[in-house]
This record gives sequence, structure tokens and C-alpha cells, in this order.
Amino acid sequence: LFQHKELLTDKIQILCKILGDSIAYFLNWTKIALSKLDTVIIVALITGTVSIVSVLFTSVVSKIIEFKQQRRDYLNQKREKSYGQFVDMYYKIMEKSNGRIEYSEDEMISDMSEFSRELTLWGSNNVVKKWIAFRLHGRKNTEKNIFLIENLLFAMRKDMGFSKMKKGTLLKMIINDYDEYMQKRGGKT
Repeated sequence: LFQHKELLTDKIQILCKILGDSIAYFLNWTKIALSKLDTVIIVALITGTVSIVSVLFTSVVSKIIEFKQQRRDYLNQKREKSYGQFVDMYYKIMEKSNGRIEYSEDEMISDMSEFSRELTLWGSNNVVKKWIAFRLHGRKNTEKNIFLIENLLFAMRKDMGFSKMKKGTLLKMIINDYDEYMQKRGGKT
């Protein structure tokens, strides 16, 4: 392995030497050629070169931006499905805790497993980290879980292009007396 690295390093050094020599030769040739031309022709060549370089640069930059936008759109489509699965599961858990629906532990484990599979491919690093934190802490069934869920939802919303929200905003959608609850806790999240 180290022998291959040394060979690769030697090849890169040789390539850089050849490239440097070629650039020096081209610049020297350009200097000699331009010294023999009329000033008007030199100005025209410089102007044309600047125009060509700026068009090429603009084309390359626009293609890079277009590629990034297409990639972002593709990932958003994939993430929308998996993130939607989590939101559905989240609301099922909340409705179960209020006694509105039946949501068995087997169904919840199945939903969590499906979400984890989707997240493996399409979740951003930040969302994956938040999901792992929730999964590890979620077994303890404490008050902190709801804040871990909100952090996960914030990370998902960020992936989808939404701006940051104030802590507690999403929790107020499901906890009617959120402000009173926070006052009792001393405002700690």
C-alpha cells in the first residue's frame, strides 16, 4: 500500500513538473508572439480572451448551481416521504397517549424500523444523529423525549428548506398548555 502511495506521489510530482513547464513555455511563447504584434491586435486578443473566459466561467458556474439545485430537489422528494412517515408515527403516538386511537407496540416498532430504513438512504447527517439520540434516550420514557422529537422535527424542516423556528413552536401544536407546562418546569428544555 505504501509503495503504491509513493508511486502515485511520484507521478503527481512529474505531472506537476510537466504542467508547470508547459505553462512557462506557453507564457514565453505568448510574450514573444505578442511583442511582434500591433497594439490594436493585442487589445483585441485580450478582449476576446477575456470574453471567452468569462463565458466559459459563467457556463461552468451555472451548471454547478443547476446540478446542486437538481440534487437538492431530488433529495427533498425522497426525504419528504421518509420524514412524512416520522410525522405520521409521531401523531399516532400522540393520539394513542390521548386515548383516541389504538396503536400497538408492534405497529410502532414496525413504523420505527421502516423510518430507520428510509433514513439510512435519504436522511441528512444531522437528522440521522438526532434520530439516534432519540432512539437511545427514548427507551427511558422521560420528559426529555418530547424535546428530542422537536429537535428531530427542526432538523427535518431545515433539510426541507424551512427557516429555523423558536423552541417550543412545534410542541405548541400538540401540547395545549405548553406555556404553563414550561413555567412549571422553570422554562428548561
